[in-house]
Amino acid sequence: TLVAIANSPDGEHVAAGCLDGSVAVYRSISGELVERLQASGRAAADEPTLCVAYSPDGRRIATGNAAGCISIWDAVLGTCLDVWEAHAGYVLSLAFGGTDGQLLASGGQDQCVRVWSASPSATLQLGCQQRVLYNVVTGLGGPVLSLRFNGDGNRIYTGLYAGGRVVLKRESEHSTGRFCLRDWTEGREADEVELEVRTATQLWPSRRSAIGH
Repeated sequence: TLVAIANSPDGEHVAAGCLDGSVAVYRSISGELVERLQASGRAAADEPTLCVAYSPDGRRIATGNAAGCISIWDAVLGTCLDVWEAHAGYVLSLAFGGTDGQLLASGGQDQCVRVWSASPSATLQLGCQQRVLYNVVTGLGGPVLSLRFNGDGNRIYTGLYAGGRVVLKRESEHSTGRFCLRDWTEGREADEVELEVRTATQLWPSRRSAIGH
């Protein structure tokens, strides 16, 4: 059973998140199954894959699952490059942004948007133990079902389960991954969201402790 889909930037492939936790990659025109990405270990293989996103160059696929984990895959080789615990509850939405997809925004059941480092070098060299979390915006009023960066990567548009819409604006042109809340309707910028850069393991030493709160 397919739960979520994403088209590759060149339109050649479609990646589909499945209820069994795998990701099936198909050729767009023929529908031929090219490969099946199967999570294991930290990625909780038996948890449904709820969201899928391609990087702008089409070489990486990000997936989020019902265990709160994000995985980064090599779209060419089909190997898992990185996996980390990202949200307390389901990961419901993902989007790459920034130059060459250096940022990855995730939206969760926990009513948060998180912005992570996602450059190819960070994915290959840092690994899940050093995954950098740039920014957290909390209390958005409902689970974050969808999100997208705008063209220049300075805003993140989100859609909420409760029906609301929120815009997150980059704090300055020099801030790599820090965003602050901007009111959708009136265009008023809320108080700046203060958060120092931390690693995923500093924020969530174990999934049990994260989910338990």
